[in-house]
Amino acid sequence: MFFENQHYRHAALAIAKTGGPVFPTGQPHTSPWTTTVGGQMAFGGWSPEGQERWKKMRDKVTGACQRPHVVQMEAECLARLRAKHGVDGEGRAAAATPASKRDKLPAAEESDNEFL
Repeated sequence: MFFENQHYRHAALAIAKTGGPVFPTGQPHTSPWTTTVGGQMAFGGWSPEGQERWKKMRDKVTGACQRPHVVQMEAECLARLRAKHGVDGEGRAAAATPASKRDKLPAAEESDNEFL
């Protein structure tokens, strides 16, 4: 959605970077669904058309997440990440390493030596 909103602007900037025509920066209305010249605007400057597009895309992604193969893939990915980072299914981290159980350094003693 965000890429789609800025596609023409970023494509023109990339073309200008490779030696094509210069894209004039600072111009208003270079994106189809947002405006940058409105100051403090409701919904961060997103137009009603952009908000409607956002709702359609959100519904599409939410619906896709409920499909069985996506749920299975997400469960498998979470299992791999938990195994890799040592987190069990309850959200607890693995047991502490021996290095973290070492005794703490004793508190520094005051000394007359100004170099310590």
